[in-house]
This record gives sequence, C-alpha cells and structure tokens, in this order.
Amino acid sequence: MGRPETLNGIIMQVTKSNFSPSAARSATLCYGKTRALFCALCLALVLAGLPASLGLEGSQFRIEKNSFALAAISGIATCSIGNGKVISYGGKNVNGLVDDLHVFDSIATAHFKVLGLTGPSPGPLQFAKMAPVASDACLLVGGYNIEGSASTAYWLLNATSWSWTMLGTLDVLSRMSLFYGLETDHIGRTFLVGQNSRGQQRLNVALHFELGMGSNSNHHWTEAGWKFPDGVTLQTHVTACRQRDGLLIMSQLGLLSNSFNDAAKFYKVNTATGVVAAVQ
Repeated sequence: MGRPETLNGIIMQVTKSNFSPSAARSATLCYGKTRALFCALCLALVLAGLPASLGLEGSQFRIEKNSFALAAISGIATCSIGNGKVISYGGKNVNGLVDDLHVFDSIATAHFKVLGLTGPSPGPLQFAKMAPVASDACLLVGGYNIEGSASTAYWLLNATSWSWTMLGTLDVLSRMSLFYGLETDHIGRTFLVGQNSRGQQRLNVALHFELGMGSNSNHHWTEAGWKFPDGVTLQTHVTACRQRDGLLIMSQLGLLSNSFNDAAKFYKVNTATGVVAAVQ
C-alpha cells in the first residue's frame, strides 16, 4: 500500500480556537493540491501563539523560537494530554515503519523528546489512532504493522510511568477502512467512528470506549447508538475532532480526489443524545 500524501484528514483539535466547517472543508481540499497552504496555516498558528491543544495526525512538528518544521515522516498517531503535553507514536520514514514515542512538552521545553521505553509495546505501526482517556493516559488503536496487515489490538499508554499495556483486540478493526476516527469528546468520552468496508454492504461504525477506574483491565467497548440521517453512509476516509458540545466528523471518499462530488462532508454529533446532523 502506497503512502497517501495527506495529514490523514488534517484534523486539528484546538481548544482555544474554533474552526468553522467551511474553513475546515477548504483547508482539507486545498491540502490535496499542495502542502504550502497547510504549512502557512500552521506557521500562522505558531506565530499567533500555540493553542492549548493541537493534534496533527500524519505529520510531526516541533516549535522552537517561533520556527516551524515538518519532519519527513507520515502516518503518526498523536494526542494531547494534561500538563501541556502532546504525544506522538509510530509512523513511517525513509527507512520504513518506526515505533518511536515522542513527547512534546509545550510548557517546559517546547521540544519533541524521543523516549526510549522498555517492556511491551505496540511495535512499529503507521496510521494507528490515539486519543486521551485520562489526564495521564492515552488509548492507541489499530494501525498497520510492518507486515502490512491491519492490527486489531488496542493499547494503553501510561504517561506517568511511560509504559504500555495491551488491553485487548477489537475484531471490527479488521473489517473497517484504514482511515477511521478516534476522538475524546468535551466531557471525556472516547469514540471510534468509521466505515465497515468489508463485504458488499457498507455500514457506519460508532463505538464508545470506557476505561474503568482503578484497573486497566476494567474497560469495555459498546455501540455508541448514534442516529445518522437516513441514507448517510460514511466514506472510506473518516476523521473526528472535538467541539464544545460533541464531535465534528469529516467523511470523504478520497483525500486526493479532484471530483467535487467526492468533497468532504461534515457531520456534527451530539454525543449526549447520539443525534448526527449534516453540516451544510
């Protein structure tokens, strides 16, 4: 499988700035044509001041004395946690897949630091998804391994002890398209959303993950019960970002498509009621 020239949906999770769906749509379509506009947008964000939470899936960035750089790596899983830290894992560089864990401390150093961990780990992966499930823990789901197979495993990263724990496997990941979304909403509920792409019938998938208190093993996945509009089926490229009252879902057939009909479609999810509404 070739590497798509994308930021895996260009999803930006920003808690101090709200991007309108129309602005997000424009940024997504423009990025399929050139990286220059995206870099200019990121540079503007840096010069204006780093937001409280900024996640860029598919690329790695560092901020140093108001400079901006994109490393030559793709398919990274990223998320932000408490104390101003952004975590990235895995991806692919010129030498192949990697299992590097980077931590960006926006308060202490404003640098990405590579952590050398011992013990169990997810191994080299690209296109895995990561989301915060506690102030000091991240959930890592799926991805493609070094053999090119879809991983069905999900792991917990303890950002205090900096250790990985494999929580289990999720069979539905083997039937989903590569680009699915994993995001935590405004009140701490984590959701996985995408398309079941195997077989003749295409189905929407929306699952809720809950990590129990006091024990890594006390966790479970349940159907989210989202109510999609009649006739709406998510496409193969799905990403999600947090909003003040739920999630914003972006669905697109192909991020590099030149067809207007394949332009990204946006849906707002009220995660309290499960109602999904199209955003015009």
